[in-house]
Formats: sequence, C-alpha cells, structure tokens
Amino acid sequence: MIQFTEKLRLEIDRALLDIDRREADVLKKAKEVTFLLENAFDRLRTFILDYEFKDEGEEILFFKEIKPNLFSNLIYYSKVYDIEINRPTGGGTEVKDYLEKELYRIKDFFDRNKTIYCYYRSGDTEKDRLFFLRGKSDSTIYRESFSFERDPKFSTCCDYKMAKIIANEKVEAFIAGQLESQGGPSDKAVPKAKLTWTIKKVFLIELIYLLYWAGAFNYGKATLKEIAVYFEKVFNIDLGTSLSRTLTDIRARKGSGSFLNLLDRIFIKKINENEE
Repeated sequence: MIQFTEKLRLEIDRALLDIDRREADVLKKAKEVTFLLENAFDRLRTFILDYEFKDEGEEILFFKEIKPNLFSNLIYYSKVYDIEINRPTGGGTEVKDYLEKELYRIKDFFDRNKTIYCYYRSGDTEKDRLFFLRGKSDSTIYRESFSFERDPKFSTCCDYKMAKIIANEKVEAFIAGQLESQGGPSDKAVPKAKLTWTIKKVFLIELIYLLYWAGAFNYGKATLKEIAVYFEKVFNIDLGTSLSRTLTDIRARKGSGSFLNLLDRIFIKKINENEE
C-alpha cells in the first residue's frame, strides 16, 4: 500500500510542478489540476477496494494521513476554481468584500467542526479507531462528502473531514494572499519567483522540527502543523506523510545522516575554501 500511494504522490507532485511552470492563469491551472487529481483519486480508490490492509494500524494510517493529504489537493484546487470563477468583475472594494466572505465561510467551517479540528491540530491518537476505521461512526461529527466518499469501503466517518481541514488551511492562505494583493504593492510582498524544495523531503521535515523546537516562529507559539503548512506553501511542496512517522525515521538514522550534520559539513567546507 505504501509503495503504491508514494508512487502516486510522486507522480502527482511532478504533474503539479509541470502545470505550475507552464500555466500562469489561476483559473486555467485550477481546472487542469482538478481534472488531474480526479483521475489520480479514481486510481487510488480502485487500488484500495482490491487491497486488504495488514492490520488496523495500516488502515488508520491510510484514512488518517495518506488519503486526506492526497484528497486535500483535489478539494483545494476545486475550491480555488470556484473562488476564481465567481470572483466579481467590479472594483477593488467589491473583490475585497467577496474574498473576506470566503474567509468567513472557512472560519465557520472550522467552528462547526471544532471537535475534529482540535483533534487534527493536537496530533492526538486516542480516537483513531473510532474516526479512521471503516464501519465506525460518531454522531457528533457532521458528515458531508463528494459522491464517491459515500462508499463505506473507501471512507470512514472522519477522513473526508480531515482532508477538508487540510484543504481549507491552504485555501485560507490563498485568499490571504489575494487580499494582500488587493492592497497594492508592498515592501513585504512575497517575491513572484517561486522556489521549489528539490532535495529530500525528509530534510525539510527535519528542518521544520528543529525550528519548531527552537521556538523560531511567533515567539514559540506557532504549532508544528502551522509551520509545516507554511513551508508547503512557500516551497511549493506537499509534505504528505505524517510528520510524527517521519520523526521516527529521523531518529532511526540520527548522526551522520541528519540534515543538520550535512549542513554543518557544507558550511565548514565552504568557510575553509573561502579562507584559502
């Protein structure tokens, strides 16, 4: 299962990067990406319907992390397309009001789904069996879904909600950027040139953990998830897999294989070269 989903994720990442490079129009990009992701998700569904999970842990991993992270991209680009296709053609004030209403809808979603949102933000695992195993249900969780999410063999009571939470965080960042652009140019504006993280993903995750532990953002009040989402946006990457599971891998290879040690060796080498 891991091999198939990771291969699919890498394929999606490459396709998204290609679309991003050649298509500047947000509306056209969102439409093309949505089509791409719908096809990819159909492939994922076909695979899972024929797959037997090894144990409950693997099933929880899929419905709590793998599927929501993949599916969140489809929800995100579908929403971006919807925002852009309905964007007012009037002046700046009209557009600003429209975007602020979209932000309010996202806040309302988080408020209505506070139980699962707090569970997602906290990184808790206590209710994993209830939320992310098929055949379970929780009447406290409001259910809404795409049509193919009604298949009990391919959904749990909360995996869609998790995907929508992840997607809405990205939509929130997108709208915030659009609102900033409505205010005119600024010295603090994000450069138009997009930087893409192209070395190992685990290195970026290691860096995120180090900065989180060091309290580098918002005087140490930024959560690990907030930092990760921000880095995904800035460096054009989907971190996808669970941060906690990746941390276990990092611990297993601690020492010379860590990103920090690699940077230290590069730094010392370059300093010595400059001195010579």
